[in-house]
Amino acid sequence: MTNPPLQLEQSFFDHIQIDAQRDYEPPDSEQALVELPVDVEVKTAKLKDDPDRWNVILHVTVARHDTTIPPYVIDAECWSVFRVNAEDLDEEQAAQLSVVTGGSILYSSMREYLGMLTARGPWGGYFLPTISLVGAELSKTGGPTGGRKSAAKAPTARSKAATKANAARTPKARSEASRKANVSRGAAGRSSAAKKAAATRAAKKRGKKT
Repeated sequence: MTNPPLQLEQSFFDHIQIDAQRDYEPPDSEQALVELPVDVEVKTAKLKDDPDRWNVILHVTVARHDTTIPPYVIDAECWSVFRVNAEDLDEEQAAQLSVVTGGSILYSSMREYLGMLTARGPWGGYFLPTISLVGAELSKTGGPTGGRKSAAKAPTARSKAATKANAARTPKARSEASRKANVSRGAAGRSSAAKKAAATRAAKKRGKKT
């Protein structure tokens, strides 16, 4: 059995921020689903002490937009170290391999991790859409590792199919959460109206006494 051209040695999530959006409206039907944009960036740098090992960083962002409100606003980053075992690859090809293959491995891991974390959220589990890093252009930048560093930004991922899958996983939970939110807002409105009415009656009584 031969070694794969790219081998994962270690990975970890160093930054995860998830904010549930209270004004998110769960879709009533598949026709009402919207496409949710996901921004993906992959950075890679050859390690100074070992030219066959590459640091690969995946950054994923799910943000609010003028026309779309996601169930969660997400900003997450995953760090990793990969070993390139293909001796016939030059530095440019090794960088491309670490971005496309390494970034895809991290993205899959990120999808599962975010799905697990959001499963306990008010809108149920959210799973990142499927994307392709093939053809991502590399841009050269300087890096703290002392080696060659490149960055590739994938086209904004829009996946209606993935959004449908998210909604289909927990429709009852999302519907119940939406109902509770509406009930809560209605109760708050009635409470405010009752306080105003009580204040008005008290003011009238004071006026009669004087």
